[in-house]
Amino acid sequence: MSSAARKIDHHQSAKPSPIEVFRERARARAMLVANGLMDLQTAVDGMQETAGAQGLVAKYGQDEIQQILSEAFARWR
Repeated sequence: MSSAARKIDHHQSAKPSPIEVFRERARARAMLVANGLMDLQTAVDGMQETAGAQGLVAKYGQDEIQQILSEAFARWR
């Protein structure tokens, strides 16, 4: 295997899990709320819809999704 191929394989194995991506997206949305670029309800509702559409609620449970959203948006409740 060439060096470039090993780098690609390594990069692909370092891919974050869907729940980690969701967590980071929630933090990003919280920053939009903090800067007045999105209202809190729209941000939280959108993230909840995303969690359902991506199968995260089914896989991790609603309690886990709520915990992630609670942590990300705690400052703006």
